[in-house]
Amino acid sequence: MNPDIIVFGPNGQIGAPGTPGSPASPDFTGDPPAQGGTCDKKGNCTCALSGTAGGPGNPGNYGIAGGQAPKAPTLCLIVGRLVSDLVIQTQGGAGGVGGAGGTGSGGGKGQDGGINAASCLKAGWWHDAACQPTLGGIGGNAGRGMDGMPGGGGGDGGDIYIYYGEKQGVDPQGASYQVFGTSVPGEVGMGGAPGKAGNPGAGGMNEAVGNSPATQQPGGNTSIGGNWGPNGSPPGNPGIVSAQMLPSAS
Repeated sequence: MNPDIIVFGPNGQIGAPGTPGSPASPDFTGDPPAQGGTCDKKGNCTCALSGTAGGPGNPGNYGIAGGQAPKAPTLCLIVGRLVSDLVIQTQGGAGGVGGAGGTGSGGGKGQDGGINAASCLKAGWWHDAACQPTLGGIGGNAGRGMDGMPGGGGGDGGDIYIYYGEKQGVDPQGASYQVFGTSVPGEVGMGGAPGKAGNPGAGGMNEAVGNSPATQQPGGNTSIGGNWGPNGSPPGNPGIVSAQMLPSAS
C-alpha cells in the first residue's frame, strides 16, 4: 500500500576523500646524472659515480567516515470524520557514504649514472685500473592506496502521532475512515571506495659500454590499491506509532 504522506529524514554527511600521499623523496626526474668521470693528461682516471635509487612512494591518506543519519522528524496528524482512509509513513535517512581512500604517490625516478671518460673504460689501461661502467639508480616502489572509510549508520524512523477529532466516547475504529502509520529505519551508508596505488618509479640510465646503447635500470615494484571501506552500522530503529482519541464538542 503506497503511503499518502511520506516524510524522509535527512541523510548522513558524505565523508570527504583522503588526500594523495606526499611525493616520493628522492625523485631525480629532470635532475642531472651522477658525477661524471675524468682523465688527466697523465692518464689518471677519476671514475664516474653510479646513480642513486629513487625513493618509494608514500601511501595515500585516510578519508572521513560517512556520517550517521539523524532521526527522521516527528509527524503529528489530526484527522476528522470526513477524512478517507489515510496511509502515512516516516523514513530515516540513509547513512553517509564513507570517504574514498587517498591515492598513493608514485615512486621516485632513479638517478642516471655518471659518464666515464672513454679512455678509462678501456680494458688493460696501463696507469690505473679501468673504471667500471656506472649504473643508473633503481626506481622507487609505488605508494599504496589507502583503504576506503566506513559508511554511516541509517537514521531512526520518525515518531508518528495520530489524533482522531471525534466526539468523546466514539470509537475511531468505527468511523468511516482509518489511518495507518508506519515508521521505517534508514539504510546504512556504503563504505568508501579504495584508494588507487601510485605508479612505480622509472629506473635511471646505465652508462653505455663500447658501441652498445645506454640501457635503463628496472623501475620500482607496483603497489596495491586500498580496500573498500565497510558499510555502516545496522539500520536505525523504527519510531513510535501512536493513535489517540482527541475529544471534541458534541
